[in-house]
Amino acid sequence: MATVINTPRFKGIQIQPEKIFVFPQGIIGFEAARDFVLIDRGNGNSFLWLQSLKNPDLCFLLIEPEKVIDAYHPELSSQDRIMLEASNGKDVTFLNLVTVDESHENIYINLKSPIAINSEKRIGIQVILEDERYPVRHQLTTRLKSSGNAKKLEKSVVKAG
Repeated sequence: MATVINTPRFKGIQIQPEKIFVFPQGIIGFEAARDFVLIDRGNGNSFLWLQSLKNPDLCFLLIEPEKVIDAYHPELSSQDRIMLEASNGKDVTFLNLVTVDESHENIYINLKSPIAINSEKRIGIQVILEDERYPVRHQLTTRLKSSGNAKKLEKSVVKAG
């Protein structure tokens, strides 16, 4: 049975149960919110929204790292792989949180703490990488590229116009 969400950004979107991701630990700072859905606004941009089903005001802007940075290869710990029920890293897709500064002129992506999702198992976690190459605030200055993970994510995303 579909769930209909009405949030400040999305009104009347029907969410099928198979589109819901469970975040066993929530998102850092929002640990109580566990059920989320990935939403594509359908306007052709490269951004996705991670919308909480419990809290209508809780929504995160995300992007696939392959679209904005070369050589991003985060390593999951064995504990993270267990939590994601991913025997290897190939079952996992990474998405990065996007922030926009107050002037709305600078866009940053968080490379240090990506969202890792297992689309097949419908599980997501936020990981904190130990790799010093990846900053919390990486300024988005490159043009968006096509991503190889787009097809893998396609079945997991809810389309909204």
